[in-house]
Order: sequence, then structure tokens, then C-alpha cells
Amino acid sequence: MLDRAVFRSVLPCLAGFLLALTLAVPALALPEPMTDDELLAKSDLVALIEVLSVTSVGALPDPGTRQALQFYYAKAKVLEVKKGDVKPGTEITIEFREVPEDIVGRWEVSYYAGEELWTYLRKRGENYRATYWNARGKQVRPASSNKLPSQPGQTISAE
Repeated sequence: MLDRAVFRSVLPCLAGFLLALTLAVPALALPEPMTDDELLAKSDLVALIEVLSVTSVGALPDPGTRQALQFYYAKAKVLEVKKGDVKPGTEITIEFREVPEDIVGRWEVSYYAGEELWTYLRKRGENYRATYWNARGKQVRPASSNKLPSQPGQTISAE
């Protein structure tokens, strides 16, 4: 059995260690955001877009949580281009997915029907994905709804 003197000397150190660990875990949740210059350099397309619709294309279980996560395609019209070879007026598809409920932070950029925003995108086959977790730029017009489709095949369109 531990001696009281040893216990009293170890307890403050243990409490300090646990406090430091508790404070450090949220700090590890998200990596540092990219600067605007880094986002610009790593993106294939930087554009002002209007999100026309968002469709759930299916759900797969997350390997870590086993939670079924929705995968989405956002159809968007390019309004203005800062970088890239897409012409204004072109419709593009942006892929994104749902994030497990117990994950700390916003690891994925979501797009909502009706919103207009600047975004940083990377080419992925015929489609695009957000360059990084902070790839949402300035919102010009809010979404008509901040809801995403809940069932595969369901689409939410801009009003």
C-alpha cells in the first residue's frame, strides 16, 4: 500500500499531468489552417460559386466509429474565377462527406443549396474536393437551408 507522504507528493504531479493532457487533446484535434496563399497555391480552382443542389450519393460505415456516413455531391455554378481554367457559367460537381459525430472540429467542408461563396478546390477526376478543412472562403449569400440530404438519392435544391 502507498505511504501517505508518497501519495501526497505524487498526487499534484498526476493532477497536473492529467490537466495538461486534457488541454492538449483539443489542440491536436485540427491541424493549423492553411493561409490564403497556401490554399491558393495548392488549389486547382479558386472560385465564387453558387450551390445549385446537394445530393446524397450513398453512405458507408466509418472504419473507426462504424457510424454510417453520407457522401454528397454538390452541383455548383461557377460565377467568378480567381484561379483555374473553368469558365464562369460552368457547372461543376463538388464531393464531400459527413463527419462522424464524435470528431472534434470541422474536418470537412460542407456546401449547402442556395449559398454563394468563395471556395478553394482540388480536381478529383471529373469532380472537385475542398483543398483543406478551411477551404471555405467568404460567403456572399447564405444558403436557403443549412440541411443536408439524409437518405441516399435525396436532393436538396436551391429555392
